[in-house]
Amino acid sequence: MPVKALQPWFMSQEAEQRGALQYNLKEATAIPGGTNHLLVIGIDAYEHWPPLNNAVRDAKAFRDLLLDRYGFSESRTKSLFNKDATKDNILSVLRDYEKDGASQLTSFDNLLIYFSGHGSMNPNRKTGYWIPVAAPNNVKDRHKFLSNEDLKESIDQIGAHHIYIVSDACFAGSLITRSGGAEKLYENKPSRRVLTSGQLEKVLDGPPGGHSPFAQALLTCLREPDGEAILSQELEARVVREFMTSLEKLGLPEEILHRPAASQLTGVEDDGGQFVFRLTNTAERHWQQVETKARRSGGEAYLRAANRAREEHFSSTASKAELERYLALFPEGPDAEKARAALDTLIRLRVPEMVLVRGGTFMMTIEILYDEEQTNLVKVGDYYLGKFPVTVSEFRRFIEETGYHTDAEKLGHSSVFDGSKWVDKVKGIDWRCAVKGYRFLPEEGQHPVIYVSWNDAQGYCQWLREQTGQAWRLPTVAEWEYAAGGGESNRTTWAGTNEEQELGEYAWYAANSGSETYPVGQKQPNNLGLYDMSGNVLEWCEDDWYPPRHWALADGFAWVQSSPRGPCSVYRGGSWFDDPAECRVACRSGGDPSHCGNTLGFRVACSI
Repeated sequence: MPVKALQPWFMSQEAEQRGALQYNLKEATAIPGGTNHLLVIGIDAYEHWPPLNNAVRDAKAFRDLLLDRYGFSESRTKSLFNKDATKDNILSVLRDYEKDGASQLTSFDNLLIYFSGHGSMNPNRKTGYWIPVAAPNNVKDRHKFLSNEDLKESIDQIGAHHIYIVSDACFAGSLITRSGGAEKLYENKPSRRVLTSGQLEKVLDGPPGGHSPFAQALLTCLREPDGEAILSQELEARVVREFMTSLEKLGLPEEILHRPAASQLTGVEDDGGQFVFRLTNTAERHWQQVETKARRSGGEAYLRAANRAREEHFSSTASKAELERYLALFPEGPDAEKARAALDTLIRLRVPEMVLVRGGTFMMTIEILYDEEQTNLVKVGDYYLGKFPVTVSEFRRFIEETGYHTDAEKLGHSSVFDGSKWVDKVKGIDWRCAVKGYRFLPEEGQHPVIYVSWNDAQGYCQWLREQTGQAWRLPTVAEWEYAAGGGESNRTTWAGTNEEQELGEYAWYAANSGSETYPVGQKQPNNLGLYDMSGNVLEWCEDDWYPPRHWALADGFAWVQSSPRGPCSVYRGGSWFDDPAECRVACRSGGDPSHCGNTLGFRVACSI
């Protein structure tokens, strides 16, 4: 019960004492600067426990600070507030992070968990609990609390490099230690640490509309760092000093004072690793604020430029919609002139519209028709990928600007499909033509370009590089599969669906195409907003062909045999001619780099 005799905002629940977690450290590969994931839990409005003043406010402030200043991404942040913070929901999110979970974390990843709410403890068993929103206020119902054992069971199955828990509820902790080591040394070593607002005593909540003293100290230290990066142990030491100084100023009775604590999770034999809170630089911070403001104002555009270099933010890889959105939100912003120049370039060159794909780790399936299937854990970084396959209209601008001659034009003929059979060596067939050989009308320029070889796709990318100064290219096989399947979590068999009976909603393929291509974007996109990744046209990738025993490179780079390049290049995705099996995300085929048929097109990628 809150202590009324003092100030009602001072205390959390009378029994808010927490036992310590135990953890068996898993071996992890050291990945400095890995991908950060954030789970934030805050509960004010309990169903059966006294309400708290600031738990949700504290959790949101912590989340927003990490998003705005420390490089965390909204797409990798999960928030559970009040009615959503049930025991089942909390455990469900944690299990998603586990091996084989929907958002499984690997040694490439770090996980930060923040909890603000009531806590409790079984003094006989020394077992601590977080109190979910609907938990009864009765010691007989402790099985409905979230115990240390519940957390341990999930954490044991999470393979992240660092796991760092911040708990603003009474929690068993030891006195902190401060490290004097080098940042890179500590970041490279795995860690499992916890920072709590207290040890085995009650903790302060804070006045309505403010923050708990612990949360205020934590936020102050993160807002006013000494440098560009903060080791977790350095942060912990500063939080304790800031917290004790602030309480002394309040003149609170000594008997109610508590002290934050931090340590490795009890029983852990780790290597002395530490989570590192790394500030983004000023330019990147500006772009994070732009992106956050755009999202919260209803926009879905990712407004960060392809090049993250500090002095360059805009490029023509930002889409027309993204640039227009930025100018609408920040007409006098620091990059407004660059935005206008990039927008002019987009309009002039008819540059394909791009989607920012947030990188991650996934199990890549190497499956070949009439061949074996294998999987490999692959990590890809952030990159841009064409929202649609390159269209006839976009390819026409390249030809008009450069006078380029495609392989089909050099050959003088190609194969066409008359609706019932293939007809070989039909003269005059090239990128201007449809599946059946007739030339597209000007108003049909939104069809995907076909009769283009891997060499032609490379020529188009080289032209974009020369015109924009950006790293335009074909996607690697890993990047293509990662994006087609929907990214890091909730992956699908076909681009957009796991159900074959739904494929016609997402793809033009043998059963519904009528033996022809269709303008891009007519079917539904996958969950990354990418269209026609399955069906319509096969898409060339950067990689040379390689047998499945080699798998994909673990870093997601293109497989390149040697110079000169290999005799066979990879294409993926299925086409208007293919059955559902050939349209699956996992399927791949390949052909001579000069091959140019009426099932083959491409989409572009751009490095960040």
